[in-house]
Amino acid sequence: MLAPQWQMLSDEQKGLIERLLLERLSLAGIARVRHLSEDCVQRDVNRKAAQVPRQVEVTSKPKKRLTVQMDERWSFVNNKGAEQWVWLTVDAATRAIVELHIGDRSAASATALW
Repeated sequence: MLAPQWQMLSDEQKGLIERLLLERLSLAGIARVRHLSEDCVQRDVNRKAAQVPRQVEVTSKPKKRLTVQMDERWSFVNNKGAEQWVWLTVDAATRAIVELHIGDRSAASATALW
């Protein structure tokens, strides 16, 4: 039987976790790939989140041609019969969310996002 030992995450490990989160990997996926506990990854995410300023600052950006990527993801709300789709439009350069729509997976929802 293994007796895991608590170890502090190195700055390199913390940086890698942050990059993997930016790639939208799940906490469970990061934990599996890095051979860490999900609790360890969650604690690191919580530590990072505590450092984020709670005040939103809006800055104007220079106008330029916008290249976007569109994607949809599904999830259940309360039960498996309540399937919902989240439609996203993301700036390809900055990965900022430009627009989103929540609905079903139909042409009408795609048109609403567009």
